[in-house]
Amino acid sequence: MWAPSWSWILAANVLLGVSQGLTWSATVIMNIDLAGPKNRGLAMGLANLVAALRVAARGDLPGPVITVTCDSWDRYRAKSWMQNWEEA
Repeated sequence: MWAPSWSWILAANVLLGVSQGLTWSATVIMNIDLAGPKNRGLAMGLANLVAALRVAARGDLPGPVITVTCDSWDRYRAKSWMQNWEEA
């Protein structure tokens, strides 16, 4: 991500947080409307369960991806550094 300063990145993160907050609030209201007053608790419980499982599943994926990516990137950087060192 390119930005002229960290202020831009912080502002983008604030806007992202506001957007996510509004989206989640809309999801909650939609669930309550669809489930009706009798099943409101069950609908919200299932929605929160699915959200928690989604976050947990996302936590397991980046580890192997980063390991493979960083390993090959480090090898590339080391190879590039050695070539530059030998030319000097």
